[in-house]
Amino acid sequence: MQSLIHEQITYIKSLPIEAADRVYDTLNRAIEAMVNGERPEYFAEMIAQSGKITASRAKMIARTESGRAIQALTQARALAIGSTGYI
Repeated sequence: MQSLIHEQITYIKSLPIEAADRVYDTLNRAIEAMVNGERPEYFAEMIAQSGKITASRAKMIARTESGRAIQALTQARALAIGSTGYI
């Protein structure tokens, strides 16, 4: 799962290094939140407190990153059982 997420981060080439690092850190925190059963709303509060981000923007980031974490987990599970991704 971590390698899939790392691969996603490498596609973000138009962002400055610092911004890409923040995205990576946020995504890792989203994975932790998902594993711990935390809701995106709780995660959004943490994002809002971490910097100069409005509540609505923090909520959007939390939902997006939680979705990415869930997608990576689903993909990792599928690959682990031998799925090629094709029907």
